[in-house]
Amino acid sequence: MLDPALSADTGDAWAFSVDPTATYSPLTLAPGDTGTSTLTITPNAPRGTVMRGFIGVDTFKLLTDSGDEVAIPYAYRVG
Repeated sequence: MLDPALSADTGDAWAFSVDPTATYSPLTLAPGDTGTSTLTITPNAPRGTVMRGFIGVDTFKLLTDSGDEVAIPYAYRVG
């Protein structure tokens, strides 16, 4: 299940693949480059609820039409 409280300024490639109105503005980085994506958390669960999950950071290679995903764990308590 995806946490609807999370959103990234770059959008979501997988959401865009099934919903053409979804936002998707990927970072394009060459080897050795760095970039920044801002993740916003807007809690919508009751106060005191602990939310846990993984933030997926995806790569995509146009040349091979393939990619990878790094899963970064997170947790927060709605306050």
